Amino acid sequence: MQLHDFDAIVDRRGRDSIKWNLYGEEVFPLWVADSDFTAPEPVIKALAERERGWGKSFPPAGFKGRALGRRRQTNSGVNCF
Repeated sequence: MQLHDFDAIVDRRGRDSIKWNLYGEEVFPLWVADSDFTAPEPVIKALAERERGWGKSFPPAGFKGRALGRRRQTNSGVNCF
């Protein structure tokens, strides 16, 4: 079994990462998160294989409005958005 390379550098700046986009280049955030590491190759392959079978779809027209309406009914008094 091959070990995972935790020393590989993953550049997350500019890629929806709060940690790396919150501050400018002059700040180096020092907290560690799982997103600072690449996923092991078997995981990447398994997800890619699984995704091929899913296809792409979009919710039917009006779904978001109905879902929010239902949530407001069932959570009366709770601010949901």
